[in-house]
Amino acid sequence: MSSDKRPSEPEGRPEGLPKDYSFSDFQKDNRATRDEDDSRPQQRNNTEPEADSQTTGETSAYSKIPISHGREVERNTTQEPRGGVGTGVQNGGSPVKKFFRANRNRILVSSIVVLFLLALCVPAVLVIALQYKERAEKYDLDTVGLVEGGSIAVDVTGKEIGQVTLRDRRKISLDGVPQHLIDALVATEDSRFFEHDGVDFKGIARAALANLKAGGISQGGSTITQQLARHSFDIGGRTFDRKFLEIFIAKRIEERFTKEEILTHYLNRIYLGSGYWGVEAAANGYFGKDAKNLTLPEAATLCAIIKSPTRFSPFRNPDKAEAARNRTLERMQVLGMISEKEYDEFASTDLEASKERAKEERPNYLLAAIRREALDVLGQYTDLEGLTIHTSVNLEQQRAVKDLLDRNLRQIESINGFTHASRQSMVANGSDSSDYLQGACLVFDRITGDVEVAVGGRDFADSQFDRVWQAKRKPGTAITPLLYASLLDAGQLRLSTKLLDAPMDNRKVMIGGKEGMLGEWGAERGENDFEGEITALYAMVANKNGATVRAAQPFGVESFSEKLADFGITSETTGYPNTFLGESAVRFHEFVRTYSVFPNGGSLSPELRLVAKIEDKEGSVIYTASGTELSPQVVSAETAEKMNRVLTRVPEVLPVRAGVGNLAGKVAGRNGMSHGQEDAWFVGYNDQYVWGVWIGFDKPKPIAESVFSVDTALPLWSAVGSVIGAGQSTLQYVTSSGPSAEEPSQAGDIGNRWVCMVSGAPAGPHCAHTKLGDLTWKGLEVDQKKICGVHEKTQTINLTKAEVEPNLFERSQPVLPKVDIVIGGNPWAAREDVKATGGAAE
Repeated sequence: MSSDKRPSEPEGRPEGLPKDYSFSDFQKDNRATRDEDDSRPQQRNNTEPEADSQTTGETSAYSKIPISHGREVERNTTQEPRGGVGTGVQNGGSPVKKFFRANRNRILVSSIVVLFLLALCVPAVLVIALQYKERAEKYDLDTVGLVEGGSIAVDVTGKEIGQVTLRDRRKISLDGVPQHLIDALVATEDSRFFEHDGVDFKGIARAALANLKAGGISQGGSTITQQLARHSFDIGGRTFDRKFLEIFIAKRIEERFTKEEILTHYLNRIYLGSGYWGVEAAANGYFGKDAKNLTLPEAATLCAIIKSPTRFSPFRNPDKAEAARNRTLERMQVLGMISEKEYDEFASTDLEASKERAKEERPNYLLAAIRREALDVLGQYTDLEGLTIHTSVNLEQQRAVKDLLDRNLRQIESINGFTHASRQSMVANGSDSSDYLQGACLVFDRITGDVEVAVGGRDFADSQFDRVWQAKRKPGTAITPLLYASLLDAGQLRLSTKLLDAPMDNRKVMIGGKEGMLGEWGAERGENDFEGEITALYAMVANKNGATVRAAQPFGVESFSEKLADFGITSETTGYPNTFLGESAVRFHEFVRTYSVFPNGGSLSPELRLVAKIEDKEGSVIYTASGTELSPQVVSAETAEKMNRVLTRVPEVLPVRAGVGNLAGKVAGRNGMSHGQEDAWFVGYNDQYVWGVWIGFDKPKPIAESVFSVDTALPLWSAVGSVIGAGQSTLQYVTSSGPSAEEPSQAGDIGNRWVCMVSGAPAGPHCAHTKLGDLTWKGLEVDQKKICGVHEKTQTINLTKAEVEPNLFERSQPVLPKVDIVIGGNPWAAREDVKATGGAAE
């Protein structure tokens, strides 16, 4: 064929074209027209050119188009044979086919490579799938339906505390579930539940697309069966590996159980917030009724909670819970489960979670502790279903103390110096973190060790860490009664022993920074106050750090650590002198128990316990607590008596006297603050109970600026004392043989008066260093009826007359350097500013 032969032209050449107008001319004009059209704005032509077929009734192969010559040429509008007019190609076919002909060998090779790679990938995928299938087959499906039942825990009066299980769960059959609850569940979690075989691939595809956009697992796409798989077995967190394994386990579950059985197991296992597992427990917890009695809006609320139990908790976030419920109702309407009218009615219903149930929050910390102890006394593999566990707890007091703890911590969070996020703000923001201010409280019988109140934290749903039984914290200066009792018992000092209260090089103590001066935070004052020579008694009552360390150094850290073990402390100490000031962490319940030594005449109370008796399903007693004997003497009865006298006066002379209210004179105790103001304590006792409180953060950090235990722990401790009736009895001191009928008499009641801190005797007119308060009694080697003989000739005074106030004119204080930095600074540099005239450094 000649190379210059033109392509064949279509038959039926249009009229009006020049005879010499070739197909090549048509192509050129057409290209010129397109270029011209591309270079100017497009105009819409609403006029349709008439086709020749209008008269013939046939479809023409051409339509009229404008060309650059100002003439009209008709465009082929039908599919032409290969190389025809409408293709715009030269002889040889379409560009695509020409490309394939030109690259035939290359495409063939590429196709073979792709097929080869697919042939390699398919077996690899099958191998991976087989691995997941084998892993899924290792899980025992019998455990899917084995949901732990519950035992009942009752308090000392027989009142039910709650279900004692691994989780608060009450098993239910599908017959006890209303149809609208099943509808709400299916609408919310898995609308194709009754259609798929365990895996909804449409849902997975939708979730996969969302996850790709998010760059991680943002949506699960899990069916109810897949959720049951991960709630039944520990298969890891939100990862693709877990997702694949979950799919294969779900397929096995569908093969093993019917849809009704799967629903039953799911409804018994699913977590619904606030410590409730399963719909029956949640229905009783949130609405005070069984699941079978739930209304449709209540059922929708429970199903809405599943996606985010903390965020949508009816107790914590009722507004968000109501909004989530309405989304469930909307979904039910879309699926035709309820009408539009019903949706409007139910969506306008107020969410009415049981307010009384919310106030009487389930004591989850307490129940968890009861369960641990029950398993310990019966054996870890004992089935706890159907038992009745009798405890020593007073439920009414337990709830009252929990309310006091919450109220006290909210007050602390509202003070000016508190800079951390409050629990209220974190809840409002939907956070499920427990990094907010926490607290704990423990009350037990000092003779038997029976626990009556144990509050382990603020919200069990946020943190299951029980601060009563599991926490180890620094007791700070609350440890000093144990130290002084040890020193007195070892004959290292007497209450009248003179101690030096002066700046101390912190390298001898190792608290906080390694350099600088040992601070006086134990006295809980904003500034250091060094008072020179003072008695051991005053150092103990006023929590004087420097004097306390100087008193303890001859005794030694090792000896004190051994003595702490006698007090029942099992934690190891730091091995440094900072142990004298409570910088060695101790278990909360062990430390509170140590104070029982003082009212018990020197003996430690029995091991603390919650469980008194356990009965089986038939009512037969299978366990009874024993071992109520006091420990051997930790310190002598004489030492315990002296400590009782000291600790009885501590609450009265604290900076916040109102903190002890009507308990003053009837209780004994000691406040304590750790270095850095991270742990606030108060531990004390009366004639029946020992109780202690702790306030701080789980991850230690300062509670608030210039806020001490007398501002935080003392008010709470005092309020707890009022709840347990501590102000209604007079403190009885106990010897090693048991409680005495009468309190040992003191050497006269000298009331509040000026006392010389050097001699410990009533201050005379020339005593320079004095304190107001009755800090001495018989037991000091000082005649309390005589004025201090150190600073003036001994005089006998009449105690019925007005007290002798020291001569203010003759009072003076030595010049001491003043420094603001407690730890890490160089206080001795201040000496350069001391003037020769004797004036104090400014």
